[in-house]
Amino acid sequence: MTSDKRIKFGAVLAMAVLSAGCSSVSNGSRSQSDRLTSVANPVLRQELLERVKEDQAIANEYYPKLAAGQVDAALNARREASLSSNTVFIKAVIKQYGWPSPELVGRDGSDAAFLLVQHSDNAFRKKMLPVIRAAYRNHITSGQNYALLLDIVLVSEGKPQVYGTRLKPFNEWKDRKPIPEPIEDAANVDERRATVGLFPESTYLQMMREMWYPGSPKASFEETIQHTRMGELMLGAIDYLIRLKEQNRLPGVGKDAHGTFPFSAFPIPKGLPVWRTQTFIKNNDDISTYYYTVEKLSPDGGWQLKKAWRRDGNGKIVERYSVGKRASELLFRCIKRPNRRKEGFAFEEQKESAELHVTLQEGAIVQRRITGE
Repeated sequence: MTSDKRIKFGAVLAMAVLSAGCSSVSNGSRSQSDRLTSVANPVLRQELLERVKEDQAIANEYYPKLAAGQVDAALNARREASLSSNTVFIKAVIKQYGWPSPELVGRDGSDAAFLLVQHSDNAFRKKMLPVIRAAYRNHITSGQNYALLLDIVLVSEGKPQVYGTRLKPFNEWKDRKPIPEPIEDAANVDERRATVGLFPESTYLQMMREMWYPGSPKASFEETIQHTRMGELMLGAIDYLIRLKEQNRLPGVGKDAHGTFPFSAFPIPKGLPVWRTQTFIKNNDDISTYYYTVEKLSPDGGWQLKKAWRRDGNGKIVERYSVGKRASELLFRCIKRPNRRKEGFAFEEQKESAELHVTLQEGAIVQRRITGE
């Protein structure tokens, strides 16, 4: 495992976190509001997607063999050549364009660019950390991407990770149970994970065990989380928004729009009311993200829609919607309105580096994907 300290479970691990799950909605044909929109650089987008496709194909062959101790020299050489080529490519892309935003290459192209960064050398990953952190804060990439990159940078330097996304090599797992690399302030890791949209560490470790050892006890992600307080609240909020959509009362999204409500964790307040901001992403080249803040006032009461808005592929708020009786009515446009986010708790991620002192944010997105029609 010559390069496992650098990559470990990089390719499939990152994609597993990205695709943990979501609720999909798909009704009828496309509406006028569901039209395709073009990204700025479709050629670059396609190149990014093709490179990630190859990366994943090799990873899907490599990691099961690694778990079984059966990696051969030819496969290892093919993997190293792919990683090297992709690193040269993504460095050139970022030098020319800066961070490939959804506006430039689409949401899937932007996530593909992140995966290539995640699989590059650690010096480049560390250089990109402030870029990804800024992209996360500006709603251009997800909190999970920031968490994944920060953890791999720290672990690669022999330091404790922050979010618990990095696992020890297979041969150090006990009874086929994943073991995370050392975690800073491990007792509070789940609180930190929630602020970037990641579910509890125990849920994550269960997912990893099921992924790498198919014979282990299985449960769907939804089944795993629905009995937790966080999962119950999240699923309840999504069910409420789905009902609004079916009634054609979901601002900005018609009842016939195809799309997903990504699953994401969030910090749970100690008492009521509970606020939850949920997103909707259309299943086409519309690179906007639709945001909905809902509120639950009592344990037995239902949810209420409080706010609704849309961000473009550059993370800027471009529309805010009325949430009154006519929920589909556009309230006003705010193309140049500044971003404002409620700050969460502060956590010093690397004490010796002021650059890595950040304030974590609430309401970050973690995708859990189920495709529509």
